[in-house]
Amino acid sequence: APSIYGGIQLSVQISPVSLTGEARVNGQLALSRRVPIPEGLRLVAYVPSEATRFSFASADKTNEMRALLPAEVPREQAVFNIQRTALLIDCLHRGDLSLLKIATEDVLHQPARSTIYPHLKPMCRAALEAGAHGAFLSGAGPTILAICSGATGGDVFTQSQEERQENSVANAMRRAVDSLSTKHEQWKGGKFYICSPCYQGCHVIVADPPMSDSMATFGTLDGNL
Repeated sequence: APSIYGGIQLSVQISPVSLTGEARVNGQLALSRRVPIPEGLRLVAYVPSEATRFSFASADKTNEMRALLPAEVPREQAVFNIQRTALLIDCLHRGDLSLLKIATEDVLHQPARSTIYPHLKPMCRAALEAGAHGAFLSGAGPTILAICSGATGGDVFTQSQEERQENSVANAMRRAVDSLSTKHEQWKGGKFYICSPCYQGCHVIVADPPMSDSMATFGTLDGNL
């Protein structure tokens, strides 16, 4: 959804049949809702090399990573993650980054995936110690994301370099991955990207030949776009 609509999206899968056994009127199976982006929010992303990304899984990496997860989880773990999902949305709506460290905690998928991602725990720990508001595995990995902001939360283009967190967080993450043992040498040498969430999703720059008049539509909580 973020790649289509841009920004931060809250996506929900919908069953074609409701819990009361009634068929959905429009048959919509998914919807997406935009979540506000706090002012001044920046992301530090560490992306391992292409050779590393394709060295531990086949072309069906996502399914292989999902296979690492148990089919059932203890109730307390489910409650733990549900609580933090709610807190995460609340933080983003309020523009309150102070609780993101708690809101981005996870017990459902990162512990299992850390067994094949040796850089995950050290880099997340280093990012948080360097001042990041949160640090976590991006999707099924292996990219690591850290959430940062300026000291005042102001315009990233008017703040001095010293006011921003991104460079110090990225440097701390680099030191963490570089300190991995020679056994995990392949995880070093990736690239760091510092960026901001973009409100604009995928869009057509030019089409040759021109597109037809019939365009696909995607549903949201407010109806079709």
